[in-house]
Amino acid sequence: MLKRIVSVLIAITVLGGLSVLVVRNIRKGIEDKKAALEKQRQIASMDRRLIVGVSPVARRDLDRAFAASGTLVARTQATVFSMVPGIVLGLKVEEGDEVKTGDVLARLDAAKSALGYQQAQAAQAQARLNLENMKKNFQDIRTLYDQKAVTRNDYEKMELGLKVAEQQVAQAGAAVSLASASWSDATIRAPIDGTVIMKAVETGDLMTSSQGMKTTPLMIIARLDVMKLEVHVPEKNLLYLRKGQRCEIRVDAYDHVFPGEIDQVGEMLDAVTKTLKVTIHIQNEPLTVKEGGQPRTIERPLKVGMFARVAIILEQRKGALSIPVDAIINRDGYDFVFVHKDGKVTQRLIKTGVTEEKLAEVVAGLTEGEQVVVLGQRALFDGQAVRLMEEDPFKFYESWGKVTP
Repeated sequence: MLKRIVSVLIAITVLGGLSVLVVRNIRKGIEDKKAALEKQRQIASMDRRLIVGVSPVARRDLDRAFAASGTLVARTQATVFSMVPGIVLGLKVEEGDEVKTGDVLARLDAAKSALGYQQAQAAQAQARLNLENMKKNFQDIRTLYDQKAVTRNDYEKMELGLKVAEQQVAQAGAAVSLASASWSDATIRAPIDGTVIMKAVETGDLMTSSQGMKTTPLMIIARLDVMKLEVHVPEKNLLYLRKGQRCEIRVDAYDHVFPGEIDQVGEMLDAVTKTLKVTIHIQNEPLTVKEGGQPRTIERPLKVGMFARVAIILEQRKGALSIPVDAIINRDGYDFVFVHKDGKVTQRLIKTGVTEEKLAEVVAGLTEGEQVVVLGQRALFDGQAVRLMEEDPFKFYESWGKVTP
């Protein structure tokens, strides 16, 4: 009897525990279900519209430009060669030095040239002595000829000998001048005012080969106050090219636009590319930059050999209706944009005109004041509901992606 009572008590206890577990699981399931329903409700109530950025269609001054690139060179530049062979005994300048016309740049070993000059002088002295002797003999024979003591043939022979002696003196004088020039060529002087931008020899180098002297320069001197850029412009733009036309030049070294102007427009098109050579001059004026937060002035910022990009301003449009270039989508040869109004976007075909780096003229399809999508436009479709970045509760636009008209 006692065993039965114990068994019943144990069974009741087990069943009670199971009941508690079942109730707890049921309550947890109900709570999880409520949480899931609440999450779904929150998700359903969220604004899932795509966030976009817009910019107004406005009137701005635009420039139509032709872009090209090339390598900067100095407008005035001279390449210095050696006219005579010899060892470089001394260099008077280094790269970066300023020189004036006639300044000594280098001296070559002139020993052989000096000997040649002395030899030419000796030959000239001998020719002069010979001429004096011939003059004396000619006077003597002339006296005898007047006295009928010699024949006319002997007289004419002596007269011819005198003329030959005179020619020999002239020839010896030319030889002296040539030897003197060769001797002076051993002293190399600056042909122009400017800056030494390249020095290809050092003291002790030997200039021997005549061909090498013609092809290997000693140094290059350039005037760096004005730089030159040559570009080739397509035939279709010839109507807009003229001397003095404004240009904008950029180089990778500086975040700066250097003003330039067209100096010369070629007269003959390239037979293959049908382009015309245009020469542009750029004033190499001092440029102030910031280095470590401190201003620093660079006297001649543009260097020979720099790669430069130029925009030749072909045409100016005042108050042109324009939009950012980023807003334009090209598909199948057509340009279109998305226009925002009342929380929705509409796809709109447009026709563009003058295009700058960041702005494009709108010839047809838009009116002033309309809002075009400039951020997120490639993920849109016609009639899609959107919201502006300014309406985003997280305000991401305050730190990135803010569209500035």
